[in-house]
Amino acid sequence: MSKNVSGRVRKGGGRIWDVVDPGGNLVARFDNIRFPQIPNGIDVYFIDYNLDKVCDNVQAKTNVDDRITLARPQNGFTNDAGWYLWNYIMEALQSAFNPTRSAQSRTQYLNNLDAMMKKIKVVATAHPSKRVSLSLLKGVIQTL
Repeated sequence: MSKNVSGRVRKGGGRIWDVVDPGGNLVARFDNIRFPQIPNGIDVYFIDYNLDKVCDNVQAKTNVDDRITLARPQNGFTNDAGWYLWNYIMEALQSAFNPTRSAQSRTQYLNNLDAMMKKIKVVATAHPSKRVSLSLLKGVIQTL
């Protein structure tokens, strides 16, 4: 499995689009039919599970970062909790933006995801450490 990687989208000549680094060098590709919500020119995070430079998941960086911000309490995250949450959000957004999902279903799903992120922050803020831990994440996610 890869680490979280980011880049900027560059529209290809067909359905295969590029993700490039700040110097314009190709770092990965993705099928825009699978990820139609990704417009040309935006910054993205992507996951490439088998390291073949083909994205298994690609999401707008702002969609991920905004949700992490919703969940982040004053003292941030412990250990791998931030990484776990990043992965969770990436998978949730992939599900939300599945082209077969209706617009109404997508909106409801995203609203529920945002509510979960806010709940994570509330629960973490009430904890003495004021940090999100893996056990806190698992507890909140399992209760929803």
